[in-house]
Amino acid sequence: MAHNENKAELANFLSQQLMLQAPRNKTIVVSGGFVDEEQVFSSNPEVDTDKLKACHEEADTRLILHCMENQAPSIVIAARDTDVLILLLAHFHKIPSDKVWLKAGSAANRKYIPIHTIVERLDFDNEKMESITAFHAITGSDTTSYLYGHGKKTCWKVYQEHFRLLQGLGQGELDDITAKNAELFICKLYNVSNVTTVNKACEILFVKSSVPETLPPIGDAVTFHIQRAHYQTAVWRQANEQYPDLPEPETMGWRMEGASLVPTLMSLPPVPDLCMELITCNCAKRYMSARCKCKKSHLRCTAACKCRTSDDDCSNVEAQQ
Repeated sequence: MAHNENKAELANFLSQQLMLQAPRNKTIVVSGGFVDEEQVFSSNPEVDTDKLKACHEEADTRLILHCMENQAPSIVIAARDTDVLILLLAHFHKIPSDKVWLKAGSAANRKYIPIHTIVERLDFDNEKMESITAFHAITGSDTTSYLYGHGKKTCWKVYQEHFRLLQGLGQGELDDITAKNAELFICKLYNVSNVTTVNKACEILFVKSSVPETLPPIGDAVTFHIQRAHYQTAVWRQANEQYPDLPEPETMGWRMEGASLVPTLMSLPPVPDLCMELITCNCAKRYMSARCKCKKSHLRCTAACKCRTSDDDCSNVEAQQ
């Protein structure tokens, strides 16, 4: 199963057998598993399969398209994937069925999650409901990294208040405003007020606690993270489209290595050459004596140094002059 050709042959075999073994009292529609990825077959000749043809890469999004084209008053989707739950919530207002259930859990502990009830209780407008795909992508999904120490429950509280910062994610090209708003949302997750960049948030949090795991990623890494979140959100937002208009993955935080796409984590070296050893002096006030470790090493004070009078004012540099 590690070989793509084996997977494709198995999918093609299963798809053909599903059609050959289709029961007479049920309508079976099969798509995505044939040699032609757009091909769709139905055991009921009256089903219009042209509307179900699509170039979707994942079944998660293709099932939304199938939900859109059904006329049943209620439908049940069998899946144990959080991504599917998010997609059903985001696109529920486009699905003609009044009731939609997600069949999850195990055979011994079956669960039926009422999507329609969740949507009713959330009481979001359509725009806010669709933006939960952006929330899911930027806070961690199957294809995007999550922010260490920030679970979905904590992030959801921030989203409830600042959801507008993510409304542009996944729509059209990733412009500067959308990227900056997404970065600001990440700053909000780390509960750092009055900052608009993760680099500044990282500096403030470093002064409070120098534990690396508690700090947000640097701006360079966040840029690629936002690009990947934008791409994934674009895929999810267009799940109801047969042929979604998507940017090239290589321009959205991914790169090709052989025949595989791998995430680009950063473009800068992890630690600059001049900062291989991060020094924090023991100064208690400005213009401390020559014992200052920063001064001895001919380095500017870090944000944690008390002899630094302001964000951009290093007293040791003045003293050396």
